[in-house]
Amino acid sequence: MSVPSSRTINYDALLSLSLEYVRSTLVDNIFTSTPFLAALYGAFGKKAKNKKGVRLQNGGERIRQPLMYGKNSTVGSYSGYDTLDVTPQDGMTTAFFTWRQIAGSVAISRKEERQNAGEGKIKDLLQSKIAQLEYTLRDEINEQLLGKTVSSGVWKAGDGIAGQTSGADLDPLPRLVAKDPSASVSIGNINQATYSWWRNKSLNGSGGTDAGAYKNLDVNSWAVLKQAARNLYNTCSKGGGGFPDFGILDQSTFESYEAALDDKVRYVDGTKGPASMGFESIRFKNQDLVWDEVVPDVDTGVVYDDSNFASGTWFMLNLDFLELVVDSATDFITTPFVRPENQDAKVAQILMMGNLTVSNRRKQGLIYGIDLDLTS
Repeated sequence: MSVPSSRTINYDALLSLSLEYVRSTLVDNIFTSTPFLAALYGAFGKKAKNKKGVRLQNGGERIRQPLMYGKNSTVGSYSGYDTLDVTPQDGMTTAFFTWRQIAGSVAISRKEERQNAGEGKIKDLLQSKIAQLEYTLRDEINEQLLGKTVSSGVWKAGDGIAGQTSGADLDPLPRLVAKDPSASVSIGNINQATYSWWRNKSLNGSGGTDAGAYKNLDVNSWAVLKQAARNLYNTCSKGGGGFPDFGILDQSTFESYEAALDDKVRYVDGTKGPASMGFESIRFKNQDLVWDEVVPDVDTGVVYDDSNFASGTWFMLNLDFLELVVDSATDFITTPFVRPENQDAKVAQILMMGNLTVSNRRKQGLIYGIDLDLTS
């Protein structure tokens, strides 16, 4: 019986150990390389201190997200011997989100091994392949989160666009913060049409009248854009839970708002702020505003690079209630290198299982249908 050479064993160990060694750096680079992922990871606003936007959960059939939707009706004034209200309280429930999976592979052929013989060279080769995988994972996760799976009107798992695996992508932000939060769609296994407390705030800026929008405006100038933004911010701030602290916009809308500020613009900086992460941001009230090239056109339901992209979108988010939940045992883990039966090569995978979740949709909002060519 043939026995693998010690060189093969050493190479396999070296490859696996090297891949595991760079895992933490790879994960950090993925989460700090795009504005939305960085916001979830803790680079912005209130999250900068606690990084609560990315949470590990140890398995389970689905992701559980506890919700509080009602007040305690027993709270009230009393005097002397008045009877106190001891009515049992409800107002608590749980949302369930489906696990999603993402994988990427690193392959090294025997020829590449021999051409890069020696520990230093094989590490260099592996680093190059991991860097390529890192960039691809980063872009794929960011695009899925901001709306790679898109359909006109309602955004939901399973609609997809050409070439997508139905229902396999991460739940995108335009699904959790929807254009029409009154449509009969279940978010976290709770139908938003049935429960008004499970709806985000949606402001229609296209000038028409849309179902599900709490307000309709014709956002055709800088002044109206600022009016809409103030109204949505205040509307999302009502009730307990604070105010929106992070805004993500498409490039055109960001530039329009920046132009509207003119010489009043102030760029955020600081050791823990977005500028230190390499993101240029401006402020709206207590909100860090950034743009991302893959923010879709929510009004017409098309992705960022679609030729039908016709209007801008501004998401106003309260990061206290948005989380990317990741399975603790599938947190960008690396599998051992194995040799396929029909190839002279070794292949390993990097695996991630998780999903984007929301625990209070009333604190999230968006403006959609914004004119792309705003002026004063």
